Amino acid sequence: MEDQALAGAQKKATREGRIIIFIDESGISERRHRVSTWAPKGQTPVLQYSFTWNQLSAVAGISFWNIYFKLVQGAVRAPEVVAFLKALRRHLGDRKLLIVWDRLQAHRSRLVREYVESQEGAIHLEFLPPYPLCQSSCRADRIGTFGGADSKQWLGTDRHTRTG
Repeated sequence: MEDQALAGAQKKATREGRIIIFIDESGISERRHRVSTWAPKGQTPVLQYSFTWNQLSAVAGISFWNIYFKLVQGAVRAPEVVAFLKALRRHLGDRKLLIVWDRLQAHRSRLVREYVESQEGAIHLEFLPPYPLCQSSCRADRIGTFGGADSKQWLGTDRHTRTG
């Protein structure tokens, strides 16, 4: 059922000349990775470094032609999502957008909803199916690396997927 909804959104976006952009967020850790090192036999190596929990996050969008991203201090919340959508609108001018993203609370917030409504139809939102529903119908070899859902099939780029 969710495949039909996404396919309908894709057809509508094509008909209206919208740019389809998949958006997702990720946290970036400044913590150093622990690695193997060497020391004289019998002496345990000690790696010293200072560590703070400075958090950096990235919000990114990918279309058929481009990747758009913005780094933000701290976690991605509704104001950062709105700022990213505004930056997309400025960058793409008067082009209409179809935004496809997951069901993060920030995406469903009142602030984001109000901003999208203020754009008078220039931005249309589609949400990916909830993960529990997707798990039953999405196979591991079909899941795209961006968006966490069956994005390759949705984009029509899943030409090498096994059928059996």
